[in-house]
Amino acid sequence: MRVSIRSGITTVFNALILLIFIYLLAKPNLAIIPITESIYLCVKVIVPALFIYMVLARLVISMPFTTVLCNKLDRYGVEAEVFLLGILCGFPVGAKSAVYLYNSGTISKKRAEYLCAFTNNASLSFLLGYIGTSLFSDIKIGIRLAIFQFISSLITAIILRLVFMKKEDFQNVKSVNMVPQKRPSVSDAVTDTAYTMLSVCAFIITFSVIGELAVAVLKPEGFIKVLIKGFFEFSSGIASAASLEPDVAFFTISIAVGFSGLCVIMQVISVIRGVLSPKMYVLGRFLSMAVFGLLSIFFGMS
Repeated sequence: MRVSIRSGITTVFNALILLIFIYLLAKPNLAIIPITESIYLCVKVIVPALFIYMVLARLVISMPFTTVLCNKLDRYGVEAEVFLLGILCGFPVGAKSAVYLYNSGTISKKRAEYLCAFTNNASLSFLLGYIGTSLFSDIKIGIRLAIFQFISSLITAIILRLVFMKKEDFQNVKSVNMVPQKRPSVSDAVTDTAYTMLSVCAFIITFSVIGELAVAVLKPEGFIKVLIKGFFEFSSGIASAASLEPDVAFFTISIAVGFSGLCVIMQVISVIRGVLSPKMYVLGRFLSMAVFGLLSIFFGMS
């Protein structure tokens, strides 16, 4: 039964890919325009907001004090460090840090999956600079979103801790199967981040096109249109939200940042694939979106 269901899903997926390919051949502007806009967004916003911080985070997470934090504060030392790096540096720093710490034997697999579930967030510079200053011309909006993100990530971490984690999951586990991890040099960090950045931009371009295609087929208006675009690629959805009424725009952006979009989810899954399970991370995204939405309703722009 499982094989037939999987086979059916694969068939539907393949058919969908073929339909998208044919549709975009017939209407190339649906690809050309969002690709052009996405490249501009990557060069103007995403790369400046992420690149140097991802390089530095790669170096910081491999420093000796990370192991000291893990040993001295065996429950939450590393969580606090990666949580801070994720908020300051943005996607997918939390995932890359979790994979590095697991591969090096610093933390267990379950703990790495837990860590990944709440530490992949939009960077502070993106929230303050792009959303607050560029879109709303009010940095207070970006500050409010940053506070919401901090609270929602913290609540997500607490809920997942209570539901999934046990005391023994926080114990350090050295395994003979661990991949030896040497401390990266500056050159290693820059090269690794450059490849990651290319991957991030490629995901943004691809999911922006898919979002634009969904809008063209479904023909939604206003809030629903922005929500659909944000569901696939959250930065382009956020950019579109600027055309809505301020309170509606703020709620939509809050939902988009909380969920982070399929684009970011796939980025994170590509980082942890073959090493960690994505189940707790995906659940964490839905929890974060719910908390973000509630916060924006009770403490919105008004």
